Amino acid sequence: MISAEKRKVLLIVDNCTAHMEVTGLQAIRVEYLPPNATAVLQPMDQGIINSFKRKYKKVLLQRVILGLEREQPYQIDILGAMHLSISTWNDVLDETISKAFRHAGFIKETDVTEEIHDNRSHDEDKVLMHELRRRNPQLPELSFEDFLNVDSNVICTEEISDHDIISSIINENERLSDPEEEEENEVTPRPTLKQAAEYLSELRRFFEASDNCEMLTNIEKRESCIVQSVVLKQTKISDYFVAQ
Repeated sequence: MISAEKRKVLLIVDNCTAHMEVTGLQAIRVEYLPPNATAVLQPMDQGIINSFKRKYKKVLLQRVILGLEREQPYQIDILGAMHLSISTWNDVLDETISKAFRHAGFIKETDVTEEIHDNRSHDEDKVLMHELRRRNPQLPELSFEDFLNVDSNVICTEEISDHDIISSIINENERLSDPEEEEENEVTPRPTLKQAAEYLSELRRFFEASDNCEMLTNIEKRESCIVQSVVLKQTKISDYFVAQ
């Protein structure tokens, strides 16, 4: 698609041994940062990651508070985290990304001293923490910044020896060769089309009461998809043929 649109893409990545050389690229040019490059040269470290992380944890807090309100503790798995990450990334402002590249020196400008922010008040962060503690008074007193950076110093890697690597490979091969050791993943039942339509109907009633026209338009699109799915499910290919 990129080639068809005659676009050119410059992909800048860390100088890491895990990043192998890729051949056959036509519209994409890969450039590596200098070895041991500091965060000053990396746009992701110039505000993009921080903006994403702040938005992600804000949404996470909102869902935790909603769970407390419904007396249903919020639980998140890997798939849920992926969905949250997608919606959060879509909420990162283009301005934040462009300013990060300017701060990293990718664009020559005489003045790049402006701070990277979303021009939004952080008062909402304080409100969220207040609402969280109000619903759960046993929580310790902490600010949103504390919550945001609580995992900053968490060790997420470890030094492994050749012996550890060999042992892990042997154990993995033994597990794969033994069918009884295979773990069965619990599959969440898929909602039926009828249930999905009922959920959308409830959402429609909610947003009709709040006069949110934009959300009503989105729900109408989802309802159209449900109706189309029902029609396709009920229509058989034999219906298109007339018996002779």
